[in-house]
Amino acid sequence: MAETRKSAHLRILQNGPSTEADNEHVKYLKDAGLADAEVRLSYEQATYGQPVEVMWFGPTASGLDYLDDLRAADAKQSVVQSGAEPDATHKASDQERLVNQPKPKKLKHLVRAGVSDITWSTIKTVVGIIAGGLAVYYLSNHLGLPL
Repeated sequence: MAETRKSAHLRILQNGPSTEADNEHVKYLKDAGLADAEVRLSYEQATYGQPVEVMWFGPTASGLDYLDDLRAADAKQSVVQSGAEPDATHKASDQERLVNQPKPKKLKHLVRAGVSDITWSTIKTVVGIIAGGLAVYYLSNHLGLPL
């Protein structure tokens, strides 16, 4: 049986996306303000606007509320189907859910396009030299200090 939209949202909000098929759901959750994620879209003609890669950060505050609603509906459906008592694990606090969030997944293209540590140290050195030169120029010309 195919997974319903709400069950996919429940799974993604609880555990994060697990396959490329989840990218469309993550895009929907992000656009609805229910999840914090970075979504890279395709610009190819055949798949224009479709999500290609996602970086998952987790649900937003309203996403946690939506997650609670989905859990309650899922628990009710489970109770109706099995005739058993509702599961107490669905009553986890927001703090427990935030602590148990998986680490954000990095996009491959961001890592490849990133600037290395050596380049950052070079940039900081050049900026420091320029700032030092400007400070000496200012002190000597505007304040009359001999340097």
